[in-house]
Amino acid sequence: MFEYNITEEKNIKWINIKGRIDSSSSKDLETLLKEMTISGERIIAVNLEDVNYISSAGLRIFLLFQKQLKKVDGEIILYKMTDYVANILKTTGFDKLFSIIQKKEDINFPAISENITEITSKERNGISLNIKSYQEKEGTLFSIGTQEHMSLSSYEREHALSVKPEDIRFGTGLASLGEYYKDYRDYFGETVVINSNLFVYPAMKRSCVDFMLYTDQQESVKYNFFHGFGFNGSWKNILSFYGTDGFIDLYRLIDSFLSISDAPLLGIVFFAESKGLSGMNLKQVPLLEKKPDNGNSIFHSSNFSSWINFSIEPEDINQIVVACGIAVKDKGKAGKKLRDLLPEDNNFHIHGAIFEQSLFKRELDEFEHELGRITAELEPSGVKHLLGKSMFSHGVAGIIELSVIS
Repeated sequence: MFEYNITEEKNIKWINIKGRIDSSSSKDLETLLKEMTISGERIIAVNLEDVNYISSAGLRIFLLFQKQLKKVDGEIILYKMTDYVANILKTTGFDKLFSIIQKKEDINFPAISENITEITSKERNGISLNIKSYQEKEGTLFSIGTQEHMSLSSYEREHALSVKPEDIRFGTGLASLGEYYKDYRDYFGETVVINSNLFVYPAMKRSCVDFMLYTDQQESVKYNFFHGFGFNGSWKNILSFYGTDGFIDLYRLIDSFLSISDAPLLGIVFFAESKGLSGMNLKQVPLLEKKPDNGNSIFHSSNFSSWINFSIEPEDINQIVVACGIAVKDKGKAGKKLRDLLPEDNNFHIHGAIFEQSLFKRELDEFEHELGRITAELEPSGVKHLLGKSMFSHGVAGIIELSVIS
């Protein structure tokens, strides 16, 4: 028999278990811990005083989540247990891998940050925001190449522009990796640049993400764009967010970011847990020799299905998304160069790199570190142009106020 209930004390969730934790119940325990960690719990206390037996199958589940939580400064705390269960933990060495307490007051509750006075809270359209602000100057936005050859598939060698990684901290576009045009021409695809690291999903059958994690020792590396934009600068705001009335769509998320700044143009970088992405990416590289025979745009209904992967149903649920792009408060007041960087029907242009399911830290001071850890350690599976119906549960974002290009 395996029974449990969940209670909460001082912002820590307690799992109170009764019965056996063995091969028949370990799957239930795994599902429970997975749901709790995905929902954002980082410190989980487990009351074992009514557990009469635990096997290696149960211990393995606890160890699996302990390892995941330790990576994000969390842990599983074990509270009380029978002498029999305590002896099992001791003989297997598990007593050295967990904090084991006999009194609830022995828990070292998460410390309150000394910088808490610097953080302001706000709620907008069902999104709770915790915001840390900095006194930073505006960053710079720059365009790369042109999109005018995209719709009719007319790109040629002369349209490929190289950008040095050190010159683009963040960006999106249609790009490829390689030294010579003849070698990389067939590998262009949706691209996102995060901290000068480039992730590209080539427009080809059975594609997989190619990426370059840049270091300043790689002097010969270059990123090749047909079109795109980049931006550089320092964070004006770092903020965490979660939905108070359910999951958050990208429309509302971008609106909430714009609401905290007086600047007309923002550079946005965030990582979040996906609850269903809506997006698109190219199936073919829009080169001149692939131009549609019917003379219509690749986005025309007669060509769309053979050129564009478009997600009708939500995809990539529970994956980690690292997204980057720009948003404007009033598209009508934007100059032509800026409007050319935005889709016709939106005031934002965001690309997202999709990574494997994992946990991440939500502390604002850990944003840079987590951004680097996710992009360096987790396995990427795709890059998409994100649409407004994309849904997220919670995440952390960095905002750079940008100079407006005319």
